[in-house]
Amino acid sequence: MQGNEYGLIEVKIGTCGPTADYRRIYRFTGRQIAFTRNYDGARSKDDRGTDKTLYQINQDKYLVLIEEWSRWEGESNYYRFYCEDLELEPNAPTVISGQKVAERFPDLANDAGLEFPIDLDDVMLGTTHTAKLAKG
Repeated sequence: MQGNEYGLIEVKIGTCGPTADYRRIYRFTGRQIAFTRNYDGARSKDDRGTDKTLYQINQDKYLVLIEEWSRWEGESNYYRFYCEDLELEPNAPTVISGQKVAERFPDLANDAGLEFPIDLDDVMLGTTHTAKLAKG
């Protein structure tokens, strides 16, 4: 469901192993606007990886779903929302702004076409910022 329309989204959060599925269903209104897949090149070519999905839930409010998966028999898959404070509740989502998406998940920001200006004062002071180059 990647597009312009907002709708009901259901995702499963938790652990899914070879013998049991411990995921819970979370429902929210939003739209999927970006997806990235990174393979774990240190251990494999295409049988382990991490998927990230960016959902927009309101004007400048986003959720990031992170899925760490394996195609190896006997290994579990882990599904979670990005969370800034894991001590509160490990699976509780953190709603973040587009600027924070660009800072923490530049690959998703680029895929979604999110653009944010760079503050040159911050660059001169050594603060790291990510900005998307306009497609020409």
